[in-house]
Amino acid sequence: WRRLAVGVMICLVIFWVNVAWQYNRLYPDELRYALYFRDIAPGFRVTHIFVFQAYYNIGKLREAREALTGAFRGDKKDRAVYVYAAFVDTAMGEYARAEDSLLKSISLDPHDRPAKTLLGFIYENRGDYAKAQKLYDDVAKIDPLCEEGGRFAYSFADLGQEENAVLMDESCRKIRESHKAL
Repeated sequence: WRRLAVGVMICLVIFWVNVAWQYNRLYPDELRYALYFRDIAPGFRVTHIFVFQAYYNIGKLREAREALTGAFRGDKKDRAVYVYAAFVDTAMGEYARAEDSLLKSISLDPHDRPAKTLLGFIYENRGDYAKAQKLYDDVAKIDPLCEEGGRFAYSFADLGQEENAVLMDESCRKIRESHKAL
C-alpha cells in the first residue's frame, strides 16, 4: 500500500506541476495576478478593473469588455467604468453600445471630458457632424488642449488601430479650433 500511495502522490505532483506550467504559459504575469485577486475578492470593483486592464494590455478586447461586467455589478454610478467599456466597444467597432455607455457616463457627470470626447469621435465617424461639433465645443471649454483625446489616440495606436488614432487626432484638432473660436 505504501508504494501505491507514493505512486499516487507522485502522479498528483506531476499533474499539478503540469497544470501550473500550462497556467503560467497561457497567462502573462499581470493577467495571472489580476485573475488571482479577482478570484479572492470578487466583490471589489477594482479587481475587475485590474482584469480588464490586463486583458486590454495583451490585446484581448472581448475578454477585457467581459471583465468589466463584474465592475458594473458593484457601483452603477462610476463613470470611469462606462468610459472604459465605451473605449473597448469603440475599438471593436460596436458604436451603438459605446454610445449607450457614454450617454450613461454623461448623465452621471455633465462635464465628463473623456465621455464627451469619445462620443464626439463616434458621432463624427457615423457622419453626424453637427452633434460631434456640439460636443467638441463643450469639450473645448473644459479641455482646450484635448488631453483626453490625446490619450484615446495613443491607446488606439497602441492597439494597432492607426486609422482610429489619426481620426482621434483630427477630432482633437477640431476641439482646439473650437477653443480658439471661443
